[in-house]
Parts: sequence; structure tokens; C-alpha cells
Amino acid sequence: MLRDLGIDEIKEVTKFSQVFKCECRRCYASVISRSINEDSIIRLRDIAIKNGSDAVLFLKYVCPQNRFLILKLNNYLDELSQEASMELSKLDSISCNKYAIVLCGNENYQVIRSLINTVINV
Repeated sequence: MLRDLGIDEIKEVTKFSQVFKCECRRCYASVISRSINEDSIIRLRDIAIKNGSDAVLFLKYVCPQNRFLILKLNNYLDELSQEASMELSKLDSISCNKYAIVLCGNENYQVIRSLINTVINV
């Protein structure tokens, strides 16, 4: 069902509560098969927060650098956190020019609902 929405993979990640500096208990990284228009980042962030996430980050895996670019901020994730970047690089379905979304919150249901509603609106 999630693949039909454009979600290729979901994985719980642990290093992002430090990146976001939040008290979030759950963080999930998701690789999506849809392209994210950088002009839509603010709108997508608002959708994610409205649907239950406490924090969200939109990334693009760029090659040949093999690094995660934080959309809208135009810097690389490893400049913020080497540990978080290494954790994301272990995603099975990540490849050149694929997009990833990291959402954090306190309840699994809220974070997954937020992810689904965000991806639907990409």
C-alpha cells in the first residue's frame, strides 16, 4: 500500500533527535519515489507538522558527492551530523537523485500519518 503512494522504504532512525534538538521519541526516515519541488518545502513542512510530526527534514541524495543535501537550506546533512548522515546512507533504496524525508515525533501513529499525508501532497 505504501509503495502505491510513492514510499519506497521506511526505517526508524535514532540520530535525528540530536539534529533537531527535540525530545522526540520516534524518528523515521523514508525514501520516496516522487520528486520534491524545492519551492514546495514550506507547504510540505506545514502539512507534516499539522498531521502530527514535531520536526521534518527534506533531503536529496546527490551524486557524485554521495551526500544528502538538505533542501531549502542548501547545505549537506553531514555538515550538521556525521552520525545522522551515516545512518541515512544505510537505507536500502537510496540512490542518486532520490529524495528522503525524515520526520520525528512522540507517537508512531502521528509520525506515520504525517509521512503519508506529506507524500500524498508532494
